[in-house]
Amino acid sequence: MPRVAELTDAQCKAIRGRYEQFVSLDKLREEFGWSRTVITSAILRAGGKIRRPGPVIIPRLDVPVFNNKLEVLSKQLRKPLNDEVLKTLVDYVLGFNDGRTFRKIDRRYGYEGALSQFRKDHLEASYYIMGCLWRAVYRSMVYRNVNFGDYGVAESDVRICRDATIPKNRREIRRWVKNTKYIHLPNEDGVHAVVQACEKTMKSIVGSKLRFIYQYDPCYEKDDLIGFLRIVAYRVAVKYDWEMLDGKFNFEKCLNYTKRSMWNAAYLLIKQNTSDDYKRLARVDTEQRLYQITTISMDSPLDDEWTHIQRRLGEPEDRSIEVFDLVDRISQDESRFFDYLRLEIEDVPGFDIFIKQETGQDENNLYNGDYKLWRELALRFSGISREGQRKAMKRRVLRELGMWDSSKMKKPKRPKKKARSSK
Repeated sequence: MPRVAELTDAQCKAIRGRYEQFVSLDKLREEFGWSRTVITSAILRAGGKIRRPGPVIIPRLDVPVFNNKLEVLSKQLRKPLNDEVLKTLVDYVLGFNDGRTFRKIDRRYGYEGALSQFRKDHLEASYYIMGCLWRAVYRSMVYRNVNFGDYGVAESDVRICRDATIPKNRREIRRWVKNTKYIHLPNEDGVHAVVQACEKTMKSIVGSKLRFIYQYDPCYEKDDLIGFLRIVAYRVAVKYDWEMLDGKFNFEKCLNYTKRSMWNAAYLLIKQNTSDDYKRLARVDTEQRLYQITTISMDSPLDDEWTHIQRRLGEPEDRSIEVFDLVDRISQDESRFFDYLRLEIEDVPGFDIFIKQETGQDENNLYNGDYKLWRELALRFSGISREGQRKAMKRRVLRELGMWDSSKMKKPKRPKKKARSSK
């Protein structure tokens, strides 16, 4: 068994480090293989202190979530947060402003909406901030020796909020805490109960109000819309979970607020997808409820999807997609046919000059005024002006697509047999 004097400073420091991780002396004896006396002496030699005998109580080390989020915002903005931005954030946490203030700060400092987006992503959706932190700050401004571990928040986050709160808001907080009954500890169970009670309403909203969106717009799925409303429910329930009735959590009031907010969110989603800025569905008639569908329905026939939609719209069928598909299947030796088709959809400078020389007109004016002449010149320019060339190309293309009917071909005439001479 070694003596304490025989241990190196590094060994004593390692023993002390393990002991400060709330490992008991008996477990250290098993881990290092030395007696309790040697281990105790090593801890004292390394500058540590021996705990009192009894069960080890591990203190709760809460992560400074709010401070970490401020660092994330500072990296996004690529500059330290000034006092006005910090005050705006703290006022939002403590309930003294709303999202409109964030938009003003965005415009004032040229953040291009970064601060407002940060509020939606990191503050509004966080139960730590919207449910726990503000309660701990409110309580600490009125009473002493508040145990922040009961709230699950870090003391540094509370200190940040208290330092950035102006005297006027401090007085209002003290008056509110002393004169108002509220749940001073986080009510996470109540929030989950409210959201659970809203599940049936979520499905009802999606099945009735948002049915048109998820059925005809491929950007949305039914489960995604239900998840969107569930997020809205959590955000609202967190804001109203402090409401009390007869000294208890006012479940019914919070539930009504939450359901109403989900309906409002559904109306807003419809407005965003049908307004002029986000138009997916355009009203084309004022007397009848006719809509021009600009997205492809999942119920369209797979074999002829585009023409099916055009019939739904009452538009003449456009088979140009079939033409492009035909071009893709043409072999390389039919490049002249491809050049001819390009003249319909592309601006070819050489063809413009050719038209100018032949007719003295602009190519676009000739196309609109005399398409028959334009087509003849386009065939000449592409090198397929002879009818025999076009027929041969058409025959090869139809054979490649499996559409050639050989039964319609005229059979070549056989030469007549000469009559045998009778001897």
